[in-house]
Amino acid sequence: MPKMLLIATFISITSPPLCAETVSARMWQPPHSDTSLLNNQPLIIQGSSKSPSKNFTLAEAISANPLVTLPDLEQLTLQQGQPVVTGKDGNYTARILIHASPSQVWSVLTDYAHYFRFMPDMPVSKVLEINGNQYLLEQVDRYHIALLTFTARTRLRITETPESGYSFSMVEGKLKTLQGAWTLQPITVNSDSSKNQVLLTLIVEAQPKSASAQGMFYQLFRARLKAKLKAINAEVNQRNF
Repeated sequence: MPKMLLIATFISITSPPLCAETVSARMWQPPHSDTSLLNNQPLIIQGSSKSPSKNFTLAEAISANPLVTLPDLEQLTLQQGQPVVTGKDGNYTARILIHASPSQVWSVLTDYAHYFRFMPDMPVSKVLEINGNQYLLEQVDRYHIALLTFTARTRLRITETPESGYSFSMVEGKLKTLQGAWTLQPITVNSDSSKNQVLLTLIVEAQPKSASAQGMFYQLFRARLKAKLKAINAEVNQRNF
């Protein structure tokens, strides 16, 4: 398809004014997790020189260090402070390892009203409603295609589980689907609780309304996931907790 036709198609799903399509909010369940099949399988974890080896179930090992379930290359990339994004066709899992406490990461992740200050290409972010652990968030995302810039306004329903994560689903916007969940998993480093690390994970599904725009949209969306993770990590490191 010619580039100008792709751009025109993308404009139709992202540029204002917003023609909001309201859908009923719902709790989103992440796709099937590989670890759910392994919770009862034994895993040998070597102890230190001062203690003998001990047999743990994989569930116990994951609770101490969920990195053990990831491929070696992904573990190495995360340990180097870089984000990892896997998946395709609008279904992605994005991760980053942050050297901070869960409460510090949580305070940045849930600073919805100030996302515009540190999230890339998000000039507007504001909380419209609060009802217990549920929030209605409105944000504007900016997209750059060739020499053109477009914006898209979205409203998300967020449901928090304090310091563990939050799920979200689109209630107004120009996409066909936008839903997912953020999770925080503390990492145990050599049994030293003073060395705080958190594995921050985003599982997300995002689909454009137009099938002809999918290729361009997926490419842009995947790139934005890495940028968001880097921005959150940078903000955590910059704040004076």
